[in-house]
Amino acid sequence: TANMKAATFGTIRASQVEVVDAKGVVRARVGGDLPDAVLADGRVMNRGSKAAGLIIYDEQGLERGGYVTQDTDSNAMLTLDSKTRQAVLLVAGPEEEQSSALKLWTNESAIELRSDDDGSGISAINGRTVVFQQPEIAALPPQTCAFLKDLEQKYPGQGICRSRFTESTCTACMDVK
Repeated sequence: TANMKAATFGTIRASQVEVVDAKGVVRARVGGDLPDAVLADGRVMNRGSKAAGLIIYDEQGLERGGYVTQDTDSNAMLTLDSKTRQAVLLVAGPEEEQSSALKLWTNESAIELRSDDDGSGISAINGRTVVFQQPEIAALPPQTCAFLKDLEQKYPGQGICRSRFTESTCTACMDVK
């Protein structure tokens, strides 16, 4: 309230802190176990892993981004969202090799800057298919091919490999016995 004096604390220990606006709408949340996102149409978007950090919300209380770490894979991420889906992702992996990526996308197209064990470069994706990659990654490490083959079997018809690599790279990878 307006008549409360400002308090100073050395440390505040809490599971979650919510920041609300004058109308009582949550505009920011800091938490050690953040909830899944709720989209404008009411759908709940699963984060895929428990996450801790800071989430920001718009005037309607819809999640619009965050700065979080995930329990699974221990990625650190900065995201910016539209009212209906994620639009920007900046991610840093936990490995000593310092894997990282920046992805900007719409429903069917994206630009991605990536640096990881498979190489460093820029890709343009249209229709969920890589149409440009520089430098083109000619050959993938065996562990990446095995991982992609497994995903392609689990999710047939999704074009998982083609959403990250060129057709020639995926063909060479998928044809390896």
